[in-house]
Amino acid sequence: MVWSLTAIAVIAISAFALGRYLRPAPPPLIIERASNSPLSDLPVNANEPARKSNHDDDSTKDPSRVAQSTDDPVYICGARTKKGTPCRRRVHFAGERCFQHKGMPAMLPVDKLIIKGAGSSKQ
Repeated sequence: MVWSLTAIAVIAISAFALGRYLRPAPPPLIIERASNSPLSDLPVNANEPARKSNHDDDSTKDPSRVAQSTDDPVYICGARTKKGTPCRRRVHFAGERCFQHKGMPAMLPVDKLIIKGAGSSKQ
């Protein structure tokens, strides 16, 4: 009885060891960065003190870009909801519906779907 339990234990341990030995090696860990990343490709020097990032947000410095975004009209979906009110989700252009109301007609005329002053409040 003891001999059979010992034999089973030896077989189980050897099968486990053989399975671990025959396992394929894991693939190498490759960490890639996006091609438009603001980080440098140079290696990091641990002795160098941390520097402030030289990547600045260009949208705050370029007034023409800010003016362009505020001049763009903003539209709402306008389709009938379950409550019977027009949907207030923003969409890209007049006549477009949000993801939930795709294919449904608008309750309001197109000129009522424009949100006035939506872009100018963020300055």
